[in-house]
Amino acid sequence: MITNGTTSVLPPPHNITSTSTSTSAAMKIIVFACLAALTTAAKLENNPPVAILHENRETDGAGNFRYSFEADNGIQVESSGSTGSEGQIIMQGRYQYLTDEGKIIEVNYIANEDGFQPQSDSIPTSHSSSPSRPINFAAQRQPPQQRFAFQ
Repeated sequence: MITNGTTSVLPPPHNITSTSTSTSAAMKIIVFACLAALTTAAKLENNPPVAILHENRETDGAGNFRYSFEADNGIQVESSGSTGSEGQIIMQGRYQYLTDEGKIIEVNYIANEDGFQPQSDSIPTSHSSSPSRPINFAAQRQPPQQRFAFQ
């Protein structure tokens, strides 16, 4: 209410309604967001914290490093790296973890100018993409004149 001398002026009713409507919409959005957060949080597993048993980092300032890490849940990481001749990082190392079934998965790797190259008995291998005997596709193809000839 605005007082101007002896006259009181109320704001138009539509302002009260629009403020009330936007407040109501905002409250609905907040309630919906809270319910969504609770639903998402309920789905998360309640895993206990993981203790770090060992962590070591070494660098020499010239781009060479060594890193190792071990947690009480079976995760282990060892990595070392150096700078290559063209400034790229060359790394090698290994990591291991336990599956839900209790199996230890160990992966050794090299990462260099040819990319990340993991090696492990647990990594599926693809079959050779080259056939056992070469196929001469050029000999099997018809010349373009024969393929499009009208008969």
